[in-house]
Amino acid sequence: MAETKSEHELNTLDRYKYAFLGFFSAVSIAMAYFSLRISPPAVPDAGANIYALLLGISIPLIIYAIAKKATHSTAGSLFASALSAPIQIYTWKTVSQFTHTLAVVLFLLTILAFLYLKETDWRLAILFPIVFAFVHIYSLALIPIYLLYMLFVKLEQREVSQPELYFMTISSAFILGVFTLFQATPALLLIVKEYAVTHYYSIVAEKVVLHTAFIIAGTLPIYLGFFGAYESLVKKRKSAYILLAGMLIFLLAMLLNIIPVALGTPYFTLVLACLSSFLYKDIYEWLETTKFKKHTNHILIISSAVVLALGILHRIVFLSA
Repeated sequence: MAETKSEHELNTLDRYKYAFLGFFSAVSIAMAYFSLRISPPAVPDAGANIYALLLGISIPLIIYAIAKKATHSTAGSLFASALSAPIQIYTWKTVSQFTHTLAVVLFLLTILAFLYLKETDWRLAILFPIVFAFVHIYSLALIPIYLLYMLFVKLEQREVSQPELYFMTISSAFILGVFTLFQATPALLLIVKEYAVTHYYSIVAEKVVLHTAFIIAGTLPIYLGFFGAYESLVKKRKSAYILLAGMLIFLLAMLLNIIPVALGTPYFTLVLACLSSFLYKDIYEWLETTKFKKHTNHILIISSAVVLALGILHRIVFLSA
């Protein structure tokens, strides 16, 4: 049977997706290096900087994997990955801190593992939130994220699967255990350090308000992510509920001054980038019903180039300000 045009377009995307992802990762590390050069940390740490830069390469790849699993759309996933590449992960105060980069990566890996619970043994997937608990205090955010996810599922009159329930219950208990019972672990030191960081980099001291999060993140991830969130809610996509929960919890944490805006924004914005894949999936499917269906891949390339260019421009302007 002859291959249809639509199938050919999808095969072309699958064939070159690794080239796209490699380019997005290169943009991500280039922008991180640019941040380091333009806004160097007060106390330089070459080793931490190198590790943070190398670890940052994985972020567009993880965003792609999350979006792909959530939407089953290669086009939407590549778009989300492109949107995430220039996103600001550091400020001049945190650029040298490898811990913050590792925490963001572990948070994203926890979301990815949660989405794969149907295909993966939950006892293996749970390793990500457990490691996250030992790395950073922001792992505590997973507990309200889980609760909000279950609320979304119940409101839609759907069921939480047994692996999901085990994953959420045991990882929550372990996270609480790390911060309440295991006082001899490195987590105790991280709590003390995080307390100092939170107060030293306080929102009041920096005279920062919530719109700073939008300034740091840029307009595109915010609006495209919110549109994607709306699309996923309208179509009742269960795979989006964990992303919606993550986005809302970090937004509330910044609103209530629980975490500094500069440190909470990467979590908030990268989840929005994932949610944007739902929007682009719908756009891509709509294009296939129009006279532009022969050019869907070209439109994806142009769209990705535009969001990359605007994201890079915003990053340069923000850092140079």
